[in-house]
Amino acid sequence: MGRLLAALRGDSPPYIVTLLLAALAWYVTHLVDRARETPLVEASIAVAAAATGPGGERHATLEIENLSDRLFRDVGFELLLSDAGGAITGFEKPIAYAPAVPMTEAPELANGGMSFTLPYLQPENRLSLSFRYTGGGTPRLVVAQSASAILVTPPSCTTFFVRHEALVLLGLIAAFAAATAALILLAPAEPEYDT
Repeated sequence: MGRLLAALRGDSPPYIVTLLLAALAWYVTHLVDRARETPLVEASIAVAAAATGPGGERHATLEIENLSDRLFRDVGFELLLSDAGGAITGFEKPIAYAPAVPMTEAPELANGGMSFTLPYLQPENRLSLSFRYTGGGTPRLVVAQSASAILVTPPSCTTFFVRHEALVLLGLIAAFAAATAALILLAPAEPEYDT
């Protein structure tokens, strides 16, 4: 640790800052590349804080996004509740954000849950589905059918980096520029010699 501090005070701070930020940029790029190679689909369910509908009905929104480089066909999902006494009572029209392919069939309500099939889930496609449910349980999404392996994961650091890779790298470039400018401004002045 002492050598690192001495190096930061010496002539090589820009090199150390460059190496550290280059390592961070490599790590982010490597992490995103590895994540995009896996069958990664991010799914999140946002539940309204309080029951707003008649009979204690609650509202929730499901967001699904394909973060991988793969195309998935005929993927069937089921929304289930953790409370056996609860039931999904209805849904609003699903929103497919361009260039996503919309659902061709309406979701089906059965056995207190809801099932739906996406004919295509292309890379970077995003779908939003609002629904209503009763009971105190927590909604959860499961894959009911898929022609190929698929990994459904909640939002995480990895999915954040995949979604915002360009902004993270731009932030690292800005940090590099700011650190280099600060080191140049704080560097001791060269002594002047009379000739």
